Amino acid sequence: MKKTAILFLSVLLFSVSCSKDDDGQATEQESAALVGTWDMKKNESENMEITSAVQGGEISFSQNYYSEKMDYQVIFNENQTVTSGGSFDQVTTTTFAGQASTSTFKVDTGTDGKGFFSGNYDQKDGHLVIVDARGETTTNAKIISLEGNTMILQLDLSQATDLYELGDNVTQIGSGVTVTGTATVELEKRKL
Repeated sequence: MKKTAILFLSVLLFSVSCSKDDDGQATEQESAALVGTWDMKKNESENMEITSAVQGGEISFSQNYYSEKMDYQVIFNENQTVTSGGSFDQVTTTTFAGQASTSTFKVDTGTDGKGFFSGNYDQKDGHLVIVDARGETTTNAKIISLEGNTMILQLDLSQATDLYELGDNVTQIGSGVTVTGTATVELEKRKL
């Protein structure tokens, strides 16, 4: 079986949990708190289980990851657009049939602003939703904390729609895959 990994699902499922006005929209002050450049400081999963339909049956395994050597930025702009880019090493441990294997791979989205976060963002009902140029929601996660220059995000990995196989190319594996577990991402806002 080829090595598979969830490719930065934690970055694909963003949400913000903060106070809101009566219609669920974030206040101007809350929206302004996001504007700026944020550096990724933590990216890890917990209790991730993956089940995939394979030739009339199912295959299940656990997989958890954490990132190191992070040089990844997310930029929230005043006009409600977001871009991102950079690189990090992702250390993934997969356990299948009682056997664990750990691998490390480099994730590099470049610096053209078209990384995992790219599109328009909106805050509503404690969530930050990012919609890409095709009008599809690519990110939806919960902000556990947004205090000072630190933002902690929690992601429900069961909302993931895309699994990726890592190799020379990043390829969508397809449907019939379910994922459970959570991921935590911590971002630190750069000081002006």
